[in-house]
Amino acid sequence: MAIPRPSEKLRTAIAAAAESLSRSLGRIAADRPVPSPGDLYVFDVGRDDVGVEWLVVRVHPDDSEMYLVVPVDDFPLAGTPDLVLPEDRVGRPMIVRGGEADWFPRSLFTPKFRVGALPDDVLLLVRKLMADLARGRVAAPADPTVDGDPEYEDWLADVAQARENLLARAELLSVVPCPEPAATTAAVAAAEFVLAAEPGGGFFAALPQPVVAELAAVADEPLWRTNAAWCIERLRERQPELADCLWRALPRQNPGVVGLVIDIVNRESFVVPLAAERSAEWHVDPTLPFRPAATLQELLVKLLHALALPHLHGVPERFAFTLRDPLGRRSDGPSMHIAGLLAVIRRANDNPALFDRACCVLQPDGDRLVPVGSIPHKLEAFRREYGTGSLLVRSRDTTAAFDEQFETVWEVDSLGELARLLEQADLLQVFLEDQPLSRVEANTIANRVHQLEALEHRYAEALDLSLRAERAGFRPEVPNHVRRLFRQNIIDLYRHLGAYSKTAERAREEHARARTSSVQSYEEQAQADLTYAAALYDLHRFGDMHELLDPWRARLATDPLLLLPFTRVKVCNTLGRAWVALGRDGWEELFQRSEKILQELEPTDLPRTWSYLAHGYLRAGRGREAEEVLARIETHPGLDDLSRWFLRFYQADWARRQGRTWSDPEMERATLSPRVGHPFAFYFQATARQPDRPVDDAIDRFQRACAFLTQDQPDGDPQNIQRFLADCLRLAEAAWRADQTRWTQAVMALEGHLSAPGGEGLARHYAGAVPPRDSAPSRAAAEQLLNRVPYF
Repeated sequence: MAIPRPSEKLRTAIAAAAESLSRSLGRIAADRPVPSPGDLYVFDVGRDDVGVEWLVVRVHPDDSEMYLVVPVDDFPLAGTPDLVLPEDRVGRPMIVRGGEADWFPRSLFTPKFRVGALPDDVLLLVRKLMADLARGRVAAPADPTVDGDPEYEDWLADVAQARENLLARAELLSVVPCPEPAATTAAVAAAEFVLAAEPGGGFFAALPQPVVAELAAVADEPLWRTNAAWCIERLRERQPELADCLWRALPRQNPGVVGLVIDIVNRESFVVPLAAERSAEWHVDPTLPFRPAATLQELLVKLLHALALPHLHGVPERFAFTLRDPLGRRSDGPSMHIAGLLAVIRRANDNPALFDRACCVLQPDGDRLVPVGSIPHKLEAFRREYGTGSLLVRSRDTTAAFDEQFETVWEVDSLGELARLLEQADLLQVFLEDQPLSRVEANTIANRVHQLEALEHRYAEALDLSLRAERAGFRPEVPNHVRRLFRQNIIDLYRHLGAYSKTAERAREEHARARTSSVQSYEEQAQADLTYAAALYDLHRFGDMHELLDPWRARLATDPLLLLPFTRVKVCNTLGRAWVALGRDGWEELFQRSEKILQELEPTDLPRTWSYLAHGYLRAGRGREAEEVLARIETHPGLDDLSRWFLRFYQADWARRQGRTWSDPEMERATLSPRVGHPFAFYFQATARQPDRPVDDAIDRFQRACAFLTQDQPDGDPQNIQRFLADCLRLAEAAWRADQTRWTQAVMALEGHLSAPGGEGLARHYAGAVPPRDSAPSRAAAEQLLNRVPYF
């Protein structure tokens, strides 16, 4: 069963003790200057997840400086050596772990750590337990199966580790006793209490004002919490006695994976413990350098792909994390990215010991991992704060001078090498499991798909993620509307990438489902018709689009409230684009209807509709009207990246039609990337065809256009409109080159598209426009074909 960790009880006890301490430090120092049997104490034992109090049982018969102490907690399983205390006498659940008792020196039990005491009659029960254990007289537990329970065994192991840590702390204090002159007794007591009993808590909150003033003069609270050793070094110059006490009170820490940073103001090196927690969506504190928040998600996926596993069909994007920055100092650049990645992997694997005190001095550079800057200074900061580490990840070219400070050192120079070491440690399997998606995971992935598609225009990656999610399937609790969203996303993404056959097949299924279901509405039927009609555009079945959507146009003319406003906009825009391709009158009125709705509903969406209108004007030879619309788009505040790229295409095409040579600096700088490519392809073909463009320049532009069309084509899919468009541009390139071989090859490729299954619409639309095989390269013939392309 799932057993909650009892750390909350410890936090409550600490808070109560701190409050009492801050109210009356002098009184508490005089009250019980030495521990008494029955007293309860709290200490930091280097484990935030182990909430234990320590009960003084008795004084050693031969050494009055030593006390028998036993741990007490509220973990709800009790085994053979344990004693469940009567709750009506102690006021809360408490179980004594008799098997973990040990002798501790009196110097450990300063009054500031005391949080309470047990009644004498209850203490007698504990003493009897200890006596019985010493004599081997052990009573059977209430539940004999507890001793073998894995969770009980894990808890006892944690308590045993806490005891060992406390013994180590006691040994340190016995070697160097803490001086407490009368002038600083209260301040030292308060500061030591906070450091020892509440790591990471409200550091300054529990301190008296004089101590706060001393600590604040050295550094702010986040720096004290994260880089206490650095702060104590500076405090020693002001208050050496207080600094010495704080130094000895510092517990051994297991911060997990830490980042290493250089303060750009004072050039000091600091550590940044990176705390990652599972969450429904990615969130990163703005001071951390992982911007945008999904940067680490992308790096994780890239790491997994570096394994080059043929069966990599999992959905690691189902994981989302929140990363906090306890230091709170802004950092930039990629030097902490691998540390952030390891922090995420650590949390997904329930914090294995390998990452207890881990750091790395590498940063990604493509698929390579290269050394970060200032490595000696950064590793000195790690050594200053933690002494030794559990894992160091560095490149082979990095100094080995710090290796002896780490239990494990990984030398890696690429993401692939790092991935293989993580796989060998069985730390990646959790991301590779092909399990059905939960409701939270499905929403996490849906948000990521939206980010990739709508905001970053990285359609190929969005499609790959959606298909992997579809293959994984969904758990029963995932609602139908979420499943429908994934189906719709896949259709839209196939369409964006030009995969007309797969788009039409899936859209036809959704269309049939909407028409046969008894629980559909007019709105849902219209949406299904719109999806199917949009899928038919790449197939050049513009007449079929008209048959699907014109009835909705007619019904909306008499009953506009039949559909939601945005759906009415879609009907007008999609039908209007079909009519432009068909050369049918009325498209201008349709786009103007959309414009009127958007003016009131959502003006920021106007650039898309205006783009369709401007394209219609250009193809109809109404350039001046197109120019006016393009000017409106240029100055509109709702102009996003995609609309701006299409605007540049239309401006280049208008210049071509005017006989001018024109180009745009942003578009000229464009390179192949994961973002959508076809707007850049359309732009480069338009500029290539501008009169007076030098032949070599035009040929280069046709080639760049082909490259942008090729980058988005899903592998192994010959029925893709972008392949067809690329072959159209190869024909134009052959014409500009006057290259017969290239011309004939392009003609044959185009014939293949028109004769392929599902290509009937293409064959009808381009009938007579594709030159014969035996024709000679001709710019006029190429222009005739390109002018027929509805996208251009």
